[in-house]
Amino acid sequence: MALALEGTPVHNNATSGSSLTTGAFTTSQAAEVFIAVGSNFASANSVSSISGGGLTWSRRTTGGNAVQPIELWAAQAGSALSGVQFTLTYSAAVQFTTVDVFAVSGQDTSTIWDADASIPVNSSTDPISVSTSNANDFITGSFRCSTASPTEGTGYTKISGADFQLAEYKIVSATQSGLSITMGTGAGTANGAVADAVMAAAGGGGGGGGVSLLPERYYRTQCGMTGWIEQ
Repeated sequence: MALALEGTPVHNNATSGSSLTTGAFTTSQAAEVFIAVGSNFASANSVSSISGGGLTWSRRTTGGNAVQPIELWAAQAGSALSGVQFTLTYSAAVQFTTVDVFAVSGQDTSTIWDADASIPVNSSTDPISVSTSNANDFITGSFRCSTASPTEGTGYTKISGADFQLAEYKIVSATQSGLSITMGTGAGTANGAVADAVMAAAGGGGGGGGVSLLPERYYRTQCGMTGWIEQ
């Protein structure tokens, strides 16, 4: 099975609250599920946890800054999901938040992620770039920006573009060096960006497998300090 966007993406937005429950999300098979979430807080905060569907979630990376972060979370679903709603809990009340849920099928269920050292990628601006070490990848990029309805960049397919957030993807069949990930409408207005790359299964297959614990990489700007924390 080839790499593909799996199921119908779900988009939600809220202007207050300390949690958000998404719309129902359904897939027809096992998949790697992503949640991209951009938020505004009064002070430095983030998503503290995600629940739903019996999945184990891990934050892949965070872009932007501590008050206006965009976060990319992921979980491996070992079987199809039917009408699952996910609840995001924030570490403090949000002033604005946008959430996109989407999934990838045909992924390698053991290695999952392209092994290039640049992945996952985060930034406080756009465009961002990604390099890969595997030929067959599903590359996804998400941006929070000052454009209400951003559109996908050239060569990308839009997953969602609403409420000041864009999620898009591209499926490649050759290794990439410095591949630019950007927006169409809204280009140059991002204040946070994240990108990731999922490997195709050997032989083109996917599905199956259990829950995978995922690496976590943060980018934070707080109290005048900027740096990486890796766990």
